Amino acid sequence: MPNKNFYFNSDLDGYDKELAMFTGLEYARQNDKLIMIASESLCPAPVRSALTTPFINKYAEGYPSLRMSQDEIAQMMDVPRFLSFQRRYGDRRHYKGCDFANFVESLAQKRCAEIFANPNAPLDSVFVNVQPLSGAAANNAVYEAFVKPGDTVMGLALNNGGHLTHGSEFNRSGKCYKIVSYEVDRKTGKFNYDNIAELALKHRPKMIISGASAYPWTIDWKKLRQIADSVGAYLLADIAHPAGLVAAGLFPNPVGFAHATTFTTHKTLCGPRGAVIISSDETIARKIDNAVFPGEQGGPHVNTIAAKAVAFKIARTEEFKSLQKNIIENCRTLAEELKSLGFKLAYGGTDTHLLLIDLNAVETKSGETLKGDVVSNILDLCDITCNKNTIAGDVNASFSSAIRLGTTILTQRGMGGNEMKLIATLVHKVITNIDTYTVITTGGVKGRGKISQAVIDEVKFEVKKLADKFPVSEPVKSSVTVPEIRVKKYPSEKEQSDAIKNSCGLIDMSDFGLFEIRGGRAEYFFQAAVSSNIAKLRPNWLAHAFLFDDEHSLIDDLFTIRKGFDEGHSFDYYYVLSNPANAAKVRNRLQSLSDGFAFFDAFMDKYAKIDGPVVVDGLKMSALAVAGPKAAAVVKKINAEYSALEPFRAAGGQLNSPQVICANITTNPKYPVYVFLASYDEFENLYDAFLKEGASSGIKQIENSTRDSLRELFNLPVYNKKSISAKDAYKASPADFDLAKPYFAGQLSILADVHIRTEKKIFEYKSDPDAPLKRSCLYEEHLKLTKKRNIVPFAGWEMPVLYTSISDEHNAVRQNAGLFDVTHMGVFEVSGWHATRFLDVVTANYVSRMKTGQSQYSYLLDQNGDVIDDILLYRRSFTKYMVVVNAANADKDFAWLNAVNAKQIMIDRKFPCKETERIVDIKDLKDPAAGSARKVDVALQGPKSQLILRKLADAKTAEEIAKMKKSAFIEIKLEGIDVLLSRTGYTGEETGYELYLHPDDAPRMWNMILEKGREFGVQPTGLGARDSTRTEAGLPLYGHELSGARNISPVEAGYGSFVRFHKPFFVGRDSLLDKMQKSTMEVARFKMNEKGVKLAQPGDIVVNSKGQYIGRITSCTLIGETQLGMAYIEKRFASPGAEIGIFSMPKKDAEQASTKPLAQVQTGDKLPMPNKATIALRFLAQESKK
Repeated sequence: MPNKNFYFNSDLDGYDKELAMFTGLEYARQNDKLIMIASESLCPAPVRSALTTPFINKYAEGYPSLRMSQDEIAQMMDVPRFLSFQRRYGDRRHYKGCDFANFVESLAQKRCAEIFANPNAPLDSVFVNVQPLSGAAANNAVYEAFVKPGDTVMGLALNNGGHLTHGSEFNRSGKCYKIVSYEVDRKTGKFNYDNIAELALKHRPKMIISGASAYPWTIDWKKLRQIADSVGAYLLADIAHPAGLVAAGLFPNPVGFAHATTFTTHKTLCGPRGAVIISSDETIARKIDNAVFPGEQGGPHVNTIAAKAVAFKIARTEEFKSLQKNIIENCRTLAEELKSLGFKLAYGGTDTHLLLIDLNAVETKSGETLKGDVVSNILDLCDITCNKNTIAGDVNASFSSAIRLGTTILTQRGMGGNEMKLIATLVHKVITNIDTYTVITTGGVKGRGKISQAVIDEVKFEVKKLADKFPVSEPVKSSVTVPEIRVKKYPSEKEQSDAIKNSCGLIDMSDFGLFEIRGGRAEYFFQAAVSSNIAKLRPNWLAHAFLFDDEHSLIDDLFTIRKGFDEGHSFDYYYVLSNPANAAKVRNRLQSLSDGFAFFDAFMDKYAKIDGPVVVDGLKMSALAVAGPKAAAVVKKINAEYSALEPFRAAGGQLNSPQVICANITTNPKYPVYVFLASYDEFENLYDAFLKEGASSGIKQIENSTRDSLRELFNLPVYNKKSISAKDAYKASPADFDLAKPYFAGQLSILADVHIRTEKKIFEYKSDPDAPLKRSCLYEEHLKLTKKRNIVPFAGWEMPVLYTSISDEHNAVRQNAGLFDVTHMGVFEVSGWHATRFLDVVTANYVSRMKTGQSQYSYLLDQNGDVIDDILLYRRSFTKYMVVVNAANADKDFAWLNAVNAKQIMIDRKFPCKETERIVDIKDLKDPAAGSARKVDVALQGPKSQLILRKLADAKTAEEIAKMKKSAFIEIKLEGIDVLLSRTGYTGEETGYELYLHPDDAPRMWNMILEKGREFGVQPTGLGARDSTRTEAGLPLYGHELSGARNISPVEAGYGSFVRFHKPFFVGRDSLLDKMQKSTMEVARFKMNEKGVKLAQPGDIVVNSKGQYIGRITSCTLIGETQLGMAYIEKRFASPGAEIGIFSMPKKDAEQASTKPLAQVQTGDKLPMPNKATIALRFLAQESKK
């Protein structure tokens, strides 16, 4: 075989199109947006060039020789001289071949030293390490050099502008060292050096860190060094942010004061990503060198060091100093303008490159405080990029109360004071137009916000003008050429019109908007976005639909093709054809609906969002149409299959690689219309083919003006200056509207004005009080384990309340494992292509987000927002779900779901015509008719439950069980029995499982678990311990903490995170939302203060510390000698630690308290006395975490 090199020589565009694409997109992002991230800068071209030099692949562990490091640059440039020394004496590297890497690193060290040398640290006493890969690595190396784990270190608190490496509990610094955090003076917004000194004297740290990532003022290093010296501490100056300002002499230089100075090279220094450590003490410098290598990292990135050297050279120029001066001036101008607009700046202002807006001071319409993540997200949608930031008072970065703005990149682009004033007004316009609200998530209550799309569009327009005026780079030219049909001369307007009416016309539609909508939620997205029933579309079916804006004015009428479904990605694909004048608005509207931050329906509350996200992308295709009475005949000459298409059907094109697609979009039977979507390569050939083949039929080319004037002929809306309301569009074209579907944007304004007759009834269900008790398939096993008297009526079943004692069984669950018979629970199956959509309509949680193998807790609500039942959903496949319901409600739930599915009952009281879009299959999996698919539930709960299950499994299955996450399930075999095993339960245990299996297999599985689990202490456990464990854990029970006599809602029960109000519709949504906003009550968990008092019962009265009535007991149990329970009380008295009193309601006349007026009470009369209790955290799991 001949010799061959393997250099892979090719440019990026030619070799890796994917990465080239992402690179181009990033260029565009940086050019098109105003990037105000204070920690970012634009890297100059010569610096980027240095990054791609041959040094990129050089390994160079160690350091250059001391001789090279100590000589001046002029001497160092005598390359032959230094190479002669190297050949004779070697260097301090662990690898050979570092001849020129030594020069590069030494050059970077020298250039850096020349920048930071000052009267306090002459050039010959400035020692530089340029190897740290990042600022964190540099700071960690200084820790390594100066202190030991467990030593006391002082640093600026993270929520006062400090950095993670200054002592954050989430960082290595906070985990390995005793951290004492100092804060900014609340009055001045600046460092209070006296307070820092006092703190240092009190705690006597080994090291003090100063510097910040979000503190906008200069720092007095001399005072800090005096404080450090007073307690014998090292001083570390972290100037990562202002390094460029220091280099330009515009920020105090810490070198010579600090024992070590660290900084990154990619912020205001405008270099590559990396860091530097400087010391003015040679002994300390050697310690730092050893801490960097081999202490903190291995080989340095020599190409990055080369780029740093270039950046240091740039930093010594007058142009660079002018840049830094302008950065500060721009930031001051921005700050002053923001303050004049009414904003409060955190820390009071700035004299550096950054500032922070305190969002706590912004007045909002709702009164809910703005949060940094909401503001930064919406600003980014407006093409202004910044970051959220914590400030004093914030306890969690997720709930940050500020945004940080920097002016480095804007200044690099050439912007000045006028631009800063404009940007301030744009930021003000966005922030003051955000309408805030809160949502309940599994992580707690979180802030959200929405804004008008008109504001987003207005700000984006102004940003684009700025970005175009101050480009980052030359615009990238598109390599795609859009075909353009050139017609020498069109027939007369009359000839064109006659052709459409009598023969056929060839219409160029290449100016039409063509979009692809795709994603796992694309169907539900489109169903809620437009007027027609998208859910009924099969692949290659079409719909003509209307798209409205947030005020219900028509944006456009769209022809939508459901192209297909990608099973590999669970993606739906839709192609959308929009009118030329409206195409930009259509794309903007669809993108806005997908993003979810803009108001989209004046009739909807701000909680609602259209399902998404989806991809809204332009199709690289063009459209033409053949229209008129002879259109089919002409199309047949090209393709007979296409000519036979029925109206609103399509053919052709393969998913992901369309070439030509034909769609029959006939809206007026007299004048058929066939639209062809063709790839750019095929478009002109197709157009010419129709001209040729249609000549004998009298085909005529139709120009745009004629095309647009004939819209009425095709029963299509005519667009002029007058807007078309949703109501008018419906009256003109009712066939293109499905007003019965649960929701679409624009629907509510029509329904408010149009009465739709319906025969739907209000759901009513009556149970049979005389129905005989049912028996579990484990009934005979229970008789072997407990006395008959311990088997009691429960929810229409005969079930064991205990086997030995409730307390023993409770302890078994908490310490080992408890085996529960829950075969009485209802088990249904909901299946079919639209099962997900059906369940999303009839349940309160968000079913669309579920993946196969996941379970979800949720609620069935009626049209009044009242709880029908709480349920568990299990997604078994893309089209199949298992639904587990409470035994007492199983028959009612089954009847409800079937009635909704049959479209027999109202699901919306206000608009009774609403119904689910498609029919699904619903089965009762406990019914013998389900055959081999039948399922019942057995629960194994407790810390040793996994060990027991693994005893029943083979090695591979045991490994699967061990990897299961909470709420997940797997379908497996245990000892030959088919089991759907879920990591769920109703005891509050971290480890617990439910086994769904055929009822015929249940007795065998029951006995195997007891046998195999004996060594682990498993016990059969009755309903008594099921109730005590769930009460202790704070879990709700239907009829007690849910629904029941007080009609308690899921939100009041503490389960608001399982009710997803972002869904525009689910049964009972609006009624429940109204109740939630008006409710003053919630379920609280309590602990009785005294032991031995009478057990509280459901219905007992609860009072506050002043004896005022505040609610009722819902559940209570005895855990050891202590009572734990739940009560439905006023929210304002439900804070953990609050004292309450509980009056036990008398059960017998002998217990009746005196009802006499107090003035008439006599000796021996009984007076009611409350038992005192304390409000606990809402859930036991919260106590465990605490």
